[in-house]
Amino acid sequence: MKILALFLFISLPSLACVEIEAEEELNTFIIKEKVEYSDLYHVSIYYPSEYLGAKAFRAKISFGDDFDNPSFTSSTIVSDTTKTKIDLKGYNYSEFESNQQVFDKAFLTVYYMPKKVEGDLIAFCRGPIAIYKISDLAIKKV
Repeated sequence: MKILALFLFISLPSLACVEIEAEEELNTFIIKEKVEYSDLYHVSIYYPSEYLGAKAFRAKISFGDDFDNPSFTSSTIVSDTTKTKIDLKGYNYSEFESNQQVFDKAFLTVYYMPKKVEGDLIAFCRGPIAIYKISDLAIKKV
């Protein structure tokens, strides 16, 4: 009986997840603007609102020499682009301000919420996670 209960517990998460094949991905990019009378930059990071069929729901920015051991991590708001002067369908964005030295050591982690299988009440699986080194992303002008 214990083995049956253990089998059901372990197999439920795999049954609740939707298998999605890789699709054409939107490119992640940044808009970097110098803050007036300061050595700071205002950085907006634009990333796909959906990834492998899952929707972006949480993002955090980490600063440090290594992504695995950041010196500082902060949650950031996942904003919709329809509320900005640039309307980019299929994108969400997050913002922060920093000087150039810190900018070169910044990472963005985006967490995506998976879709649940039709008919199931709860999705037990974890969605995909996308990690970006911000200084490696393309800079676009507005």
